[in-house]
Amino acid sequence: KLDFIRAKAKLALKLDAQLPILKNEPSIKLYNAKHPLLYISHQQSGLPVVPLNISIDETNRVILVSGPNAGGKSVCLKTVGLLQLMLQSGLLIPASEFSEVGLFKKILVDIGDDQSIESDLSTYSAHLTKMKEFVQQATSHSLVLIDEFGTGTDPQFGGPIAEAVLEVLNKKSMKGVITTHYSNLKLFANTTAGITNASMLFDSAEMKPLYRLEIGKPGSSYALEIAQKIGLPGDVLKLAKQKIGHHHKNVDTLLIDLERDKKLIFEEKFAIEQQKRTLEKKLSETNELQQFLEENRKKLLKEAKEEAKNIILNANKLIENTISEIKTVKADKDKTKILREKVSNQLESLQEKPVHILKTTEKTSIQALQAGDYVSITDSGATAQIISITKGNAVVALGDIRSVVKLNRLSKLSKTEEKKIAKASISGYQTSQAMSFSQELDLRGKRGEEAVAELEKQLDKALMLGYNSIRIVHGKGDGILRKLVRQYLKKYTAVGNIEDEHADRGGDGVTIVTLV
Repeated sequence: KLDFIRAKAKLALKLDAQLPILKNEPSIKLYNAKHPLLYISHQQSGLPVVPLNISIDETNRVILVSGPNAGGKSVCLKTVGLLQLMLQSGLLIPASEFSEVGLFKKILVDIGDDQSIESDLSTYSAHLTKMKEFVQQATSHSLVLIDEFGTGTDPQFGGPIAEAVLEVLNKKSMKGVITTHYSNLKLFANTTAGITNASMLFDSAEMKPLYRLEIGKPGSSYALEIAQKIGLPGDVLKLAKQKIGHHHKNVDTLLIDLERDKKLIFEEKFAIEQQKRTLEKKLSETNELQQFLEENRKKLLKEAKEEAKNIILNANKLIENTISEIKTVKADKDKTKILREKVSNQLESLQEKPVHILKTTEKTSIQALQAGDYVSITDSGATAQIISITKGNAVVALGDIRSVVKLNRLSKLSKTEEKKIAKASISGYQTSQAMSFSQELDLRGKRGEEAVAELEKQLDKALMLGYNSIRIVHGKGDGILRKLVRQYLKKYTAVGNIEDEHADRGGDGVTIVTLV
């Protein structure tokens, strides 16, 4: 018994096998599943194994897999059956630990050729014998696996018989995976609840299988295309095309076109979403700029009024004091002249400040302005930095906002004012970033490139603002996003430690990053 347990453990290590989540109901959800024998074989040869993701539940009870020959249909079916048998035999399975697998009372299988001279059974007779047993024995707790359903006889009769058997099995609410090339079964699955079409993907440009299962649409057999690639003579292919029924040829062509159109629609949808995000960002920037300008206009007017009021009050005080001094010196001619000059000088110094606020006196030639200069916008009084200059216009930055302004509306600030503004901008930026910064980043539902870009920004901000750690929420799912995040973190030089969150707070669906 101990030797048996050790053997199971050694096999699990060899297959990188895991214990999935066990369910009470008969269902299967496999993520990153691999055929064990194929996995061992490819380990020795160094070839990668394309993982299988498949879900069989009460909604999608039967998965009808179609697609080209040598495209991986049978391997898909055998992977599901073999992993289910392994689990029910007490073995760990080569699939993600997030997979969910229930138990079945019966596993009914029809794979391969069971013709027998001794029992006087042809290939098709053997298949029909099994179908009779399946119809009799299948229940809602049965897993049915049928490879190349309906083959072995005239397709004109084999197709309808297979469809009838499938309809009866479906009414028994059994679960299963069935592979086929028959178009009538694909159409039946498309209109029948509980049965879902699926296809093994095929690169029609390179004419090679991708070995990836896609749920939701049937696949083309690519029979003529594969025959052409293999090198079947042109006259044979031409004759074959003529002999193929017009309806069958149209259905196959339609499937190929649908596959191509779906890819194009996905790419266009992604591009539209990108444009939408860009437009939303620009609209937000425009609204912020308008709000900024309105607030600054009101602020400048208020400051100008206050300054003018102060000037008038100071001027009145100066005049009153001067009159009082003239009376004190009893209108002495020389002393009165000195007092008048003093009043004149002080009034001139008082006038300089409001003129600078309301109407800039420092004239700067348009030619003297260049990218990088700090300037004042004369009609609003706002300060900005020039980004670029083109044909009498300048692109200026007011904080995070960009705007186009005529050059004749700009006047250059002095070096002292530039330094003050630059210092205030840096301090303000850091303060605003610190106030808006969150130590938690949620990447769930994002694509790979988008997730990595946001992660990079989060790490840069955390370092700049002096944080020691951040929390990355990527979810569990099939583990792809988690793996991508951790691969990037290992390359980031400022990352000191990476670990899972506590099980009560998300476990391995959350990564805690310590920065050095």
